[in-house]
Amino acid sequence: MNIFVARKSGNDFYNKPDGALEQESGTLYLPDNTESISYTAAIFVKIIKAGKYIGTEFSSRYYNLAGGALNLYITLKLQSNQSRYEERFNFFRSTMMDRSLFISKNLFEAGLLPKEIIEKINLAVSEISRIASLKTGDLIVLEITDQIPVNKNDSVTFNWQDIQFPSLRID
Repeated sequence: MNIFVARKSGNDFYNKPDGALEQESGTLYLPDNTESISYTAAIFVKIIKAGKYIGTEFSSRYYNLAGGALNLYITLKLQSNQSRYEERFNFFRSTMMDRSLFISKNLFEAGLLPKEIIEKINLAVSEISRIASLKTGDLIVLEITDQIPVNKNDSVTFNWQDIQFPSLRID
C-alpha cells in the first residue's frame, strides 16, 4: 500500500511508508531528540481501482470511501557536528517516522464531502497518477489545514464539518 500526501500549499505531494499508518487514536511517544512537533488535519480517500495518468474529470471513479486523518511533522534536534545540509532533510525524516499518520476508522462516502474538497481530491488523484501508478488500497491524503504546533503532553483533537478525526496524546 502506498500513502500519498497532497500538501495544502498546492500541487506538491510526497509519499509515506505504510509503517506511518496508525488506525487507532492513542498516545504517541516521541523520540528523545525531538525539537518540535506539528500536525495538519487531513481528509483521506481509499483508492478502489488501479490506474495511471487519470484525468481530473475521471478521478472520482477511482475512490469511494473517505475519512479524517491527523498527519504529524516531527523535527529532530541536530547534533552539534551536523551541517545545515542535514537540517534540510529533517522534513524527509519526519515523513518517514512510524506512526506519523493517524486515520479515523469511521469512513463515509466521499461524495458527502464539500464540493471544493472533492475538486482538490480529484486534482490530487490526477496529479499523483501522472508520476506514480495508483493501486487498489492506496491512500490519498489531502491536508486541509496549515501545520498546527503542538507541545509535549498535549492532547490533539480536531473537528471539521461533522467529520470524525482521531484523537491523539503526545508524550
